[in-house]
Amino acid sequence: MQWTAKKTDLIELLYALDAAGSFNSGNISLNRIATYFEEMFNTNLSHFPRDFYEMRLRSDQTPFIDKLKKLLKQRMDGPKRLYNKR
Repeated sequence: MQWTAKKTDLIELLYALDAAGSFNSGNISLNRIATYFEEMFNTNLSHFPRDFYEMRLRSDQTPFIDKLKKLLKQRMDGPKRLYNKR
């Protein structure tokens, strides 16, 4: 599987999941999570701490997470079906 969104989108997701303690009940390093993401999504997250620092300086710090929430709510509020026929 290939990550096809922006690198900063994956970094935003990485930090959000880490902040929520979503892996190993929060008992895992961010570097290990990043390495796993790199392998799982066949991408390079080198310099992700620097990228995160730059992301913190943006006027909209979480555009990807905001987009995910909006799209998920639209799907949930859409037609009620038992499953998605993709």
